[in-house]
Amino acid sequence: MSALEQAHADLRARSAAADRAGDWREARLLEALSGVADYVKRIGDHAGSAHYRADKAGDLVIDAVHVFRLAFLAYAGWPQDTPQAAAIRGAVDALQTACRAVERALWSNTRTGGVGVFASDLGAIGDAARTFVRWADDLAATAVPDADEEEW
Repeated sequence: MSALEQAHADLRARSAAADRAGDWREARLLEALSGVADYVKRIGDHAGSAHYRADKAGDLVIDAVHVFRLAFLAYAGWPQDTPQAAAIRGAVDALQTACRAVERALWSNTRTGGVGVFASDLGAIGDAARTFVRWADDLAATAVPDADEEEW
């Protein structure tokens, strides 16, 4: 078993233990980390195919963004239907939409030999930009003055 496989198995075991202990929050975060570890393992232990690695790299980024979401929800105290939760969801939606658009454009660019991207990719990039702007507009509606850095 490779070190990457061991890390993946350890995170899965820790997630299951947290779930059995009734700590659903810890279980969710560890399960998401396990997903990231799974893609790291797949990429790191599969040296024979650059295509396979590139394919799994996109999934790795999406899973890492999911961990990002859960970590911030945990930091915020697991808010449900609050403006804070909506801001976190909006940020993650913007990141995931952008990640998928970038991945799609990279695949097209690679498949065309670097000539360019497909026209449909521009639609995905536009969707990502609109999602980001929508999230920024939502945040702007409730913006507060900057805090002193010492408060952080």
